[in-house]
Amino acid sequence: RALHHAASGRRAAAMRALDRAEAAEPASLRCALVAAVARFALRDYAAAVDGLARAAEVAATSRAALVAGAARASLLRRLGWYHEALESLDGLRARFADEAPLHVASALLRGALHDIDGAEAHLRDAHALDPDGVDVPLRAAQLLSSAGDAAAARAWLARVLPRLDAASPQLVADVARHAVALGDYALGESLWRRVLAALPHDVSAHVALGTLDAWRGDATSARAHADAALAVTPSH
Repeated sequence: RALHHAASGRRAAAMRALDRAEAAEPASLRCALVAAVARFALRDYAAAVDGLARAAEVAATSRAALVAGAARASLLRRLGWYHEALESLDGLRARFADEAPLHVASALLRGALHDIDGAEAHLRDAHALDPDGVDVPLRAAQLLSSAGDAAAARAWLARVLPRLDAASPQLVADVARHAVALGDYALGESLWRRVLAALPHDVSAHVALGTLDAWRGDATSARAHADAALAVTPSH
């Protein structure tokens, strides 16, 4: 009910509903999350942040505290309060050191604050916790590429390659895009060809391969890929 009132702009009614709900369930994580969303909709940002902080303090379980704390850090980041969000994540990592997503979130914030070394350190910690995952190396490659450190970005991307044998075409395509962006056109082309072998009508693969062909002056192959892409999506 509070969310409905908040979305409709009925501030007084929303606040009354929130007060009743929070009085009835002071330790409820669900109530705290709903209240934060409602207060955000009402542009009562400080109260939304404070409510999530209280929810983390009174949470009945450590998992609930983690969820409330992570939601608070996410809200702070969305509000553009990066330093406050990073401070919140620092506290969470001290309590939940084995949670790789917290290290990734901290890395993204440090990247936004142009602290690339700090961001990469967090990504190394996350990767140590999840050495078989591919999300962290891809995020690191993207971060370092945007910072202009192509060599370090390629080194992170290389960590993903051994895990692509059984990967989905979508993941192979993501790695192919990173490879091309880093200037490794040979790797990018080989990966896009793997995507096309699995998905012969994939428009992105045809466009990417056609673009690479055009760059090296192979107009015939570039046109063939363009025709194949247009056959799938004529409006393009």
